[in-house]
Amino acid sequence: MPTYFIGYDLSGDSVEPDYDLLTEELERLGAQRILLSEWCLDIYDTNCTALRDHLKMFIKKHDRLLVVKDEDWSGHNLISNPND
Repeated sequence: MPTYFIGYDLSGDSVEPDYDLLTEELERLGAQRILLSEWCLDIYDTNCTALRDHLKMFIKKHDRLLVVKDEDWSGHNLISNPND
């Protein structure tokens, strides 16, 4: 199953960016947080563009979002490990 890595920089219009909408949607999709602003999601029937377009609905206009598809990766000291 392909793994999608989702990274973001939420700038927002205030001092404290609002992560709640995006975080709730990532959790609903079954994504796991692996770094503070990096999640991974194992999912079929999508591609990077479709996933990006979906997640854009949960961020503001000037926020940044990156979706990368990968089938081989490695990490160290992650918040959670989706391979477990």
